[in-house]
Amino acid sequence: MSHLPAQDLLTVKLVSRRFYALVTSPTAWSNAFSKYFPGPESLQTHTLVAAGKPDETFHSEARVFTRLSASTSWSSEYLTRTRLFRALMRGRPSLPFAAPCPGKPGKGSATFTFSSRIWQGCTALDADFGSIFDKRKPQFIHGSAMSGSVLSSDRRGKFDAWGFSNPVFFRHFHEIHPGVEPYGMGAGTCVGVPNMLEVSQHFGMLYGEGTPGGNVHFLGVGEKHARLLTSFSGLSYRTEGVPFLLNELQCPTALWIAKSTALPRTSQGMIGILVGSSNGTVTSYSLGPQGGQRYERGEMTARWTLSPGVPIIAVCADDHFNEDRMSAGRVWGFALTAIGELFYITSVVEPAAKPQAFRNATPDEVAEKEELRAWQTGLKSPWHIVSNTIGTSRYEDGKDASNLPGIPTIVGPNSVTMSLADETSRLQPWFGKSPAEIRSEFDGWNMRRKLLVDFAGDDGGLAGESGVIFTSDVEFPRTTITRWKRSKLPAQDSPEGSNQRSDAWLQTTYSPGGIYTLTPVTAIGSDNSMHATTTLEEDESLRKARLAARHGRAPHADTPSKTDVETVPGRRARLFAAGTASGFVLVWDLRAPTAKLADLTNDVQPVRVIVTDSPGIASVALSSLYLVHGGTEGLLQAWDLLASTTDALRTLSSRRFINNRRRAIIAAQQASVPATWATQNNERLAASAICLDPDPHVLRGVATIDSWIKYWSFSSASSAEEMSRSQKRKLKKGNGSKNPNFTGGGEADMGYSTSGGQRRTNLKSYVSHELHQRELDQIEQRRASKQDRRFAGRFGMDLLGADASEADMIAYAKLLSQEENEKQLRRAAESTIKLSRNASTDEVEAHKASLNDRDAENWKYASWRQRFEMLPEGGVALPREMLEEQSQSTPATEDPDVKRAMELSLQEERERQASSSPSMPATPLQAGSSNQQDMAQLENDPDLAEAIALSMTQEENKPSSSSTKLPPLGRSAPRSPHLYCEDDDLSRAIRASLADRGSSSPPEDAGQHHHANENDFPSLASSSPPSGTASGRKGSRGKGKEVKHAW
Repeated sequence: MSHLPAQDLLTVKLVSRRFYALVTSPTAWSNAFSKYFPGPESLQTHTLVAAGKPDETFHSEARVFTRLSASTSWSSEYLTRTRLFRALMRGRPSLPFAAPCPGKPGKGSATFTFSSRIWQGCTALDADFGSIFDKRKPQFIHGSAMSGSVLSSDRRGKFDAWGFSNPVFFRHFHEIHPGVEPYGMGAGTCVGVPNMLEVSQHFGMLYGEGTPGGNVHFLGVGEKHARLLTSFSGLSYRTEGVPFLLNELQCPTALWIAKSTALPRTSQGMIGILVGSSNGTVTSYSLGPQGGQRYERGEMTARWTLSPGVPIIAVCADDHFNEDRMSAGRVWGFALTAIGELFYITSVVEPAAKPQAFRNATPDEVAEKEELRAWQTGLKSPWHIVSNTIGTSRYEDGKDASNLPGIPTIVGPNSVTMSLADETSRLQPWFGKSPAEIRSEFDGWNMRRKLLVDFAGDDGGLAGESGVIFTSDVEFPRTTITRWKRSKLPAQDSPEGSNQRSDAWLQTTYSPGGIYTLTPVTAIGSDNSMHATTTLEEDESLRKARLAARHGRAPHADTPSKTDVETVPGRRARLFAAGTASGFVLVWDLRAPTAKLADLTNDVQPVRVIVTDSPGIASVALSSLYLVHGGTEGLLQAWDLLASTTDALRTLSSRRFINNRRRAIIAAQQASVPATWATQNNERLAASAICLDPDPHVLRGVATIDSWIKYWSFSSASSAEEMSRSQKRKLKKGNGSKNPNFTGGGEADMGYSTSGGQRRTNLKSYVSHELHQRELDQIEQRRASKQDRRFAGRFGMDLLGADASEADMIAYAKLLSQEENEKQLRRAAESTIKLSRNASTDEVEAHKASLNDRDAENWKYASWRQRFEMLPEGGVALPREMLEEQSQSTPATEDPDVKRAMELSLQEERERQASSSPSMPATPLQAGSSNQQDMAQLENDPDLAEAIALSMTQEENKPSSSSTKLPPLGRSAPRSPHLYCEDDDLSRAIRASLADRGSSSPPEDAGQHHHANENDFPSLASSSPPSGTASGRKGSRGKGKEVKHAW
């Protein structure tokens, strides 16, 4: 049954009681876990594929990992881990969104990238993620070791004012000492390292100048200016154990600042900053008052001499140190020297007596008193050395650790051979030796070693702390990894039956295993999640075992036994990873078992080997769930630590420019010429720092890529948990609380639901739903096939065959489109005519009908000259159908008989008028027209003349789009009389009116009118008549009155 997936296992246990007992046992789930997460077994696959032969290396079937929760159940661990992996691969954003969508409250992205405002590139990063319910978190602090710039921001890219007002320009070793090799190599005249930067979201930043005479700068949170930490003032009190040291002859080589308030609070504010120097001393500074002692920020609290003249290249302390660990005498600090010596400290730092204050003291005198007090405090709490790491060839009697200069002797009951002054005098010459002299005295000088520690390791005997040293060979491109684990063994000089125990450090070697070679290690990281940094006493999962053991048999029954640890899923392992320059990431167990005897060395194989796409690894970070690596080209990818899949779970960074950077870096590595653009800017392009949320259930993290900061936050909820209440109600009503589309783990996937506290199967509803879904799929397929056939028949998509390429289809579509366009152009050319300036009335009317509303309005109120200008040169192309339609809508010409009768009637009327008034002048309306005689009666009828005058006046006063009014009726007609269709209608109306009314008597004073020029007929809307005329009298109106016109 272990081969079944988790969903089927939960279903099988409902078959019978026997199956229920088998499935609920830890063995079934542990075996299923081992099948789904191969772990070390995945290395066999790599070896077989790479070498083509079976792997003879023994791989343990036990799965070592850090638990995701406090539960010790294999089923809970299996279901939780698989659910979180599915959530990470699904990539849905969590609330609140990392990048909310503007204007859409319910939309957002799971990742957000913003500029760090540091153009040199970020090399240090620290984050305070806080609780998921805290809207102010997470908060980030990031900086560059090249420039010393440090800034603070939130997840939305909003920066604080802190860090901007620090105008200090720091010194660099390569600028002050050009041409001198760093790390004490070459001539070895002085020690120099690149500048170092340590950041802490809670306390601020620590910056060290890695050049002789360099200072250490501390910028606290909320402060505007950095302060110099007190260095060496040349104080010398040999009777007090204080050697003579000058700041100009040393430089800071190792820095550490507290990331949490645990150690500063436990030490009452004494331990907050640790600084290692090139002269072999370690100095502690305070971060402010944390308890009974009131120390100022940056005040020196303690100073120790570890290895005179040998640089301290790494120093670190326990960020989770508390009262319980202090009372148990656990290790809280490690230090590593350039020759590979490993020091540790377990004693509680107790401050020395405060010097008596005196009046009129200068600042230099006060600083000397504080430095003397720090030396005295360090003598009360000494450091110890791991005996197996003592440098070789120091003395001929190098086996005697009490005579070594790395072990300062303290005046007290344990020191009877040498006084403190004599010890200080013996160590004084070593402080002035150069690196070349130290290299000639000792073997193994290497300042590029790395140190990784585990303060929470516990073997059940009040020990188990370990330190891992990464040593890169200077001559050969390889790295050796050695772990020193603390163990409590019975003291050799103790009497029988006593419980006196002494510290013994057991050695373990980590090998790459198989065919892999451990190339130079460029990045290291360990699991810093919640359950990885707890000891056995602090592990909640073993609380029941401890409570039960307190009533037990042994004197130390309250301490969990090793058997209890082996039954816990993962065996309380803590994984760490090492990234190499060749793009490999190897993962080991930091708490792997040691050899049974102290003289033996145990060899540990990796639990996971990850082959990335990056040419080199710049950073690596782990949690209990997954691993994230940062490549030298800026690639960020998440991987499964237990190898459930050999591919990356998710690529977090964009692949834009990644391929180009990768090719440039690979070409630079393969080129024989030194110093290319890619190698010089490798650190700027790389993802140099990564931080993950310590809670493995929260899929959040932040990384720096070049000068950018990338934050991601994925939802860890399953699909069913992300559904709203209405969606769950519809789902329950539709298919009986069964969601067939849900792929997550849990009881909802097993085909049964919980109702009224009893479980019942819904297999019948599940089968019916599957059949219904199958029918829907078939209907959809038929509909799509029908749609394809319709498109093929309409557009000819299948004419070229089923094997036609996309380019052939596009060319065929272009050909059809070109043919259709040519047909339309040919049809338009055949059905169009030209409208010239001598067009007929029908052509003009057709042109008016083709105009839009605006052009038609302009045509209506435009003059004949403006209408000529509106016609383009060469005429206007009009469809023939429009002209035909216009000609059909135009009324037909009058009947010939009617027209002939009207002409005869008008001729008789003209003859009658000629006989009565032979001197009657022709009206202007008769000029230039075939109907001049028809307008004779206009002069004889005053009412008609007045009506026409008023009508013409209104037409002239109408608003028009043009300032030019219609020309007078008597002026020269345009070349085309058809442009004035209104005149023809008026003439026809006048003729019809005269034919109906007949003739009328002419006016009495008709002979008094002036003869008007036919070619210059004035407007009828003349000015008011002069006074004295009949029409000018008041009230003179009516028919038969005299009307005189002022022509």
